[in-house]
Amino acid sequence: MALVVKKKQGQNQQQLINEFRRLTWEDEGLEKVKEVAMRGYQKPSLIRKERNDRLKKDRMKIRRRNKRAARGGK
Repeated sequence: MALVVKKKQGQNQQQLINEFRRLTWEDEGLEKVKEVAMRGYQKPSLIRKERNDRLKKDRMKIRRRNKRAARGGK
């Protein structure tokens, strides 16, 4: 889907650029494009592995925090 921003009457160049940035920031479809552009293509299995590793790491943090709280730590 193409994003088109037309200059309105009384709008300067910087306002036009800011409007385009705001529109692209809110567009969810561009997230995938940005990710591929920044990291290159990755196999779906690698993406799943990274996601699972991140979730596992987060679960371990919570588990350690709960364990510490149960022992009367900070």
